Amino acid sequence: VRSLQAAGDRLAHGISNRSVRTSFNVSWDALPPDLQRTFALSGLFDGRAFSLPALAAAAGVEPDDIDEAGDQLDQLVTLSMLKLGRGDRFYHHRLLADFADEKLAELPERDAACLRYATYCRTFAQQMAGNFDALEPEWENLLSGVAMAHRLEAWDLVLGSVDALTAPWFARARFTQARQGFRMAEDAATALGDEAREARYAYLLAKAHLRQDDYGTARQLLEKAIGVFQPMNDLPRLADAYVDLADVAFEQAEFGEAGGSLAAANVIYQELHQPVGIATVKCRQAHIAYVEDRDDDARRLCEEGLDSLPPGDGAIVRSRTLRLLTDLALRSRQLGEAADYCQQAQAANQAVNDPTESAAILYAQAKLDHFLGEHTSALANAVRSAQLY
Repeated sequence: VRSLQAAGDRLAHGISNRSVRTSFNVSWDALPPDLQRTFALSGLFDGRAFSLPALAAAAGVEPDDIDEAGDQLDQLVTLSMLKLGRGDRFYHHRLLADFADEKLAELPERDAACLRYATYCRTFAQQMAGNFDALEPEWENLLSGVAMAHRLEAWDLVLGSVDALTAPWFARARFTQARQGFRMAEDAATALGDEAREARYAYLLAKAHLRQDDYGTARQLLEKAIGVFQPMNDLPRLADAYVDLADVAFEQAEFGEAGGSLAAANVIYQELHQPVGIATVKCRQAHIAYVEDRDDDARRLCEEGLDSLPPGDGAIVRSRTLRLLTDLALRSRQLGEAADYCQQAQAANQAVNDPTESAAILYAQAKLDHFLGEHTSALANAVRSAQLY
């Protein structure tokens, strides 16, 4: 115990890694087998903070016996082999994390523990999909669970995990993690020979690239997905992909191409009787008209899109359309009208609390404040908008 505590003291004071590792090895040999196993399993987290239930799942502990696993973690904290952080979460110093990973690699049950942990992550993601407070500290851990399943070629587990995380990733703008997850899901779908799912993950990957302004990659992936959706006659996804392809073209100032993709999407949405899709097309067409200074056309398209939406449906497109009407009103110096549209956009977005849309609304409010001469408020809203982006 004294050796372990001394090693912890050396870590705190930056004393040589070799000396610290010698203390680790000597003290490791003195640990009882149950603590050796628990410490080795903590290497699954690579220094990231983790919860007792996550470690217990990796260890294969039954729910009724979780307190015993907690006692073992507490003993490791006492021995300075773990730290206890906020919210009863445990974590390692970097050197201890590396040491735990080495011991994990020597553990005969390593792969079984990884599969148990990956399964726990999938279940956690499924159960907490709408609970962002619960997901917030777990993003990296959940992605690591997907990576473990991918390494072990547990393809169904990869797909189930990614499917559970897709909506939360987009809702909280976790696009870098989403891109990694969708790449692994593509591999899984390919390994299973499931062309339809492979195309779906290519499409989702394209959306993540699009949201991060990587238009070249997004275009390639969208064209790949469309090439599968068309012969399969997967009309809902085909229409959505055309809309995203239009967004790529719009960002690259290819307005004619964007209009063609939107027209193709509109035909499908009309055939499927999808009012939200129709309103989405109208909003994009209005945006093209706006940048081309065709304000009357833009306003008409916005109003047509809003009229097509059923009450309580299509919160995001409703908010985006109202935000564009805000910009149109500002351009014509109709400040009262602009303020009304901006408030309506905020109300629409409250239903889903989309962070990207929230940032855009704050920027619209900042522009309105600027026109009203309220420069302090304009700066504050612009800063808040930039922070969300």
